[in-house]
Amino acid sequence: MSIPPQMSLVGFIASAPDLHFTKEGAECCRLRVGVEQWRKEVDGSFTKLDPTFHNLVMYGESAKRAYARFRVGDQFVASGYITESEKTWNGQTVTREQFVAKHIGHDT
Repeated sequence: MSIPPQMSLVGFIASAPDLHFTKEGAECCRLRVGVEQWRKEVDGSFTKLDPTFHNLVMYGESAKRAYARFRVGDQFVASGYITESEKTWNGQTVTREQFVAKHIGHDT
């Protein structure tokens, strides 16, 4: 028996959750999240860098619960996967990533 690994994301809520519905009628919660970044120095100390910001999305019951419970600044831990999509703006194609959270909770 083995433990199945899954991708995870740890960070903070950077924008208020936005709840809407997909074309199929399922709940969808979208929000921006920040991830703290650190650099290890030669002397063993760590230097805090600017956070990176990413899109996170949830569907169904998880979306409803996240919308009701999360606020800007909350720390979270999520498991799920990354999806990519291409968008074209002003003649330039840009690849966008989003983290699809299957499970999410407050990080204590």
